Amino acid sequence: MGIVSAGDDVTDSEIETFLSTTGCFDNQLMAQIESDVRGREKANENMINSCLEVAHDEYGNFDETELKKSLKKEGPGRLRTFLENAKYRKTYLGRLPGGNVLTEKNFSDINFDEITRAIGLLKPTDPRRAEIQEAWLKIAHVADPESNLASAFHAISHE
Repeated sequence: MGIVSAGDDVTDSEIETFLSTTGCFDNQLMAQIESDVRGREKANENMINSCLEVAHDEYGNFDETELKKSLKKEGPGRLRTFLENAKYRKTYLGRLPGGNVLTEKNFSDINFDEITRAIGLLKPTDPRRAEIQEAWLKIAHVADPESNLASAFHAISHE
């Protein structure tokens, strides 16, 4: 089976004819193209999910169906801008139907005492426990004794 027999010289045209009739490389090429397309689609889906998470972190709970529908129409450049630029996010969300009812989260909405307790209760086997607790202590140290962690976070975010 094949185009080469013992002692035969095979021309380029015979090789091309053989490859075109068998289609042996076409299947590999199409499989690679399909794999690349699926990879791009998965990366785009991951970016959209990240955009939704960022929007929820910033604005709390809202109906994400319109946002998800709108983000699916955007290219990777706009999705990246959405992830990186808070002002763009706010404008983008404001233009959606129902976007005018968005309320930004602020530091007074966060229960810092609960976070402090959760950090103190991290399992000793957690490899990042020491790193997380040290970072939280540094943040708490920034807070003035008369102020709270919300004001410390506000000060840090403005620095």
